[in-house]
Amino acid sequence: MPGASIALMGIDGAGRDSLAKTIRQALRSRGRTVVDVGWGPSLESPEKTGAEYPGTTLEQLHVEAWRLFFAGAGAAGRTIDRAIPRLFADLDAAVLRDALEEAPEGGDPAGLVASALVEFTVDHVLRAEVVGPAVEGGAVALSNPFGFMNVSHVLGLAGKSPDGPAAIPDDTLQGLLRSVRASYSSSYLQPTLGILLDADPERADSPRVAKDGAARGVGDRAAADRLDRACLHAFDTRTAEECRAAAQDWGWSTVSADGGSEEVAARVRDLVLSHPALSG
Repeated sequence: MPGASIALMGIDGAGRDSLAKTIRQALRSRGRTVVDVGWGPSLESPEKTGAEYPGTTLEQLHVEAWRLFFAGAGAAGRTIDRAIPRLFADLDAAVLRDALEEAPEGGDPAGLVASALVEFTVDHVLRAEVVGPAVEGGAVALSNPFGFMNVSHVLGLAGKSPDGPAAIPDDTLQGLLRSVRASYSSSYLQPTLGILLDADPERADSPRVAKDGAARGVGDRAAADRLDRACLHAFDTRTAEECRAAAQDWGWSTVSADGGSEEVAARVRDLVLSHPALSG
């Protein structure tokens, strides 16, 4: 049976994790193998990516992406990036939670841009080393979220940094975003089935709430803490609009997240199981 790829987009709190679980269960009930794609799954299961390349590479890029994300930012009287160890083996969620006892202040916009581009690089590695082999082997590769979301999100944070000598002009950031979006628009990175979970930012859960204590959950909270409440809502609204525009251009399926959870899950399950590449 031919393999395929599925990718999800939707702002924090839209319910992507629950729907990813629904998709896994639906496909496995049909005898399909599902391979989770992303930084987290690759780091948690090194056997999927190998002990040397790309496994070790992904580990060290993960560390440096965090260092860049927090470059120059301070919390609780400490410079956060100095609390991040040199090696992945020494990094755990507790390190970041301890460093973020208070909301981060300041930071280097160039560090945020570089962190976003590290994530962009990682997506290309994952496409070549995880998605490609999974699809060729007849499995279904599931990306949650689609990489464009995270990259766009962090580039947006760079644009929200205070004005000053280190500020990056908006036209530069918009040019980067256009280039990144063009790359994700390519057939190489686009999934077989893309699903946008379209949520109203007013109703979505606050990303300040830690999800599971994992490092990425810490990052969600840290990103939110860089903005006051009004700016955070405006930022989430902009992210939602970017996702809608991209999904429309890419021909993705859009599912409203504002219905009941069972109704939303049923719609997504139907989309997946009725797709020609997934219905076998």
